[in-house]
Amino acid sequence: IAIVEQLAIGYSHITNNHCIRNNYQDANNGEKSSSIKRNLRKRRSEINYIELSEEDIDSDCEEGSIKDQPQKRSRNEGESMTNDRSKTPTRQIVYSANPDLFKQLNKEKQRAKTTCEPICSNIIDTTNKLLMERLKIKRDYPWASVINEATKYIDELIDNSDSRDKFRRKLQLPFFPYGETYSFRNHYEMHWIHRFADKLSLFFEAPRNPLLDKNSEGWLNCHILTPLIDDCFLMCEEIRIHRGEEISLASTERKNLLRDESEKKKSGHKIDILFRIDDVEYFGSETYVDEDPQNSKPISYKHKILREMKDQLDRLLKKLKFTRETIQEIKNIVVHGINQGGLNGKIYAMYYDNDLQYYFVFETCRYRIGTTWGSIPESLMSLKDILCLKKDINNVLDTVKKIKLTALRTKSEDLFTIDNLPETTASPLKTAKNK
Repeated sequence: IAIVEQLAIGYSHITNNHCIRNNYQDANNGEKSSSIKRNLRKRRSEINYIELSEEDIDSDCEEGSIKDQPQKRSRNEGESMTNDRSKTPTRQIVYSANPDLFKQLNKEKQRAKTTCEPICSNIIDTTNKLLMERLKIKRDYPWASVINEATKYIDELIDNSDSRDKFRRKLQLPFFPYGETYSFRNHYEMHWIHRFADKLSLFFEAPRNPLLDKNSEGWLNCHILTPLIDDCFLMCEEIRIHRGEEISLASTERKNLLRDESEKKKSGHKIDILFRIDDVEYFGSETYVDEDPQNSKPISYKHKILREMKDQLDRLLKKLKFTRETIQEIKNIVVHGINQGGLNGKIYAMYYDNDLQYYFVFETCRYRIGTTWGSIPESLMSLKDILCLKKDINNVLDTVKKIKLTALRTKSEDLFTIDNLPETTASPLKTAKNK
């Protein structure tokens, strides 16, 4: 009896929702009065549904109907309420256990100064403290430290960085135990650390220290990011590293979703570093010299890398098939990005909250490559951050493998995909001023 009552209540809610939409059409056929709008909003709040924004309501009233309005179906057509719900259009009002949070998120979108801000693409930037206070939500991302022979070697180098001679003598010693045969698998990380530390010392001792110059993005990518990131991931057999303004497959796919066959194909974001496995991307890095105060680029470097991370995560999630059990792992499917401004770097991590239907992005750490001998400890600590990044990406790859393996062992009728992911707002067009 309780189940029948719940089904009756659910069917009543759906019927009320269709009636509300039909009332919109009646309101537009007659006189467009503000009192009708107020009554409709009141009825929505009574059944605990999230309202569309004021702009959506006004535009829908002007057009005369709600787009993507579902067709009414009779109960004797054999269509169950569950099947109707699975075909619900993305613009249909969504039921939520926390309507106040959704209303606040909608306000934040309207508050945004430009349409390219992260919140407009359903990205919640947790580094925006004022935003998090207004939303009244707390989210953390676990950034586990790495402790192994490589990190111990970093500590040994730092302990011997008091003077140039002492540091040089340490670099001249073998970085793996005497008498042990070199093994790429066992010793490469220490080899990578040794090479990076040796290169820094060469810069510091050079008659003209290039780190003190105002260098280009190309120089930073070649002499800092390549030995720091590319060389660290050299032992990851699955990952293929693409460098040098590589066009992102994820953003290319998003930009061409609605393209007609007669239209020219649009190019995706050009990213300085991309990690790709087959046709799926898991990491992107964007380098710049100085943040332009005149905003000569259409979107800031940070917003660009966040949008790129969302595109990568969308492409990855759409390719996966989930079960009721594996969907619980969705917050462990994370993409990463680096925003490299000069010699300073920030590492970001992003996951998708399937319940809230928003993306959460976290700044996991900051690092800096110094310019003088006194900054060697600070510079070498950045190597630990990159080792943490590698560990985190490998954990994501393991999670994706488990989900794929479970899907292969599961009947097709028990699998489902994540559809109707939130859209990414289009990039603003370049004007004559910022070309």
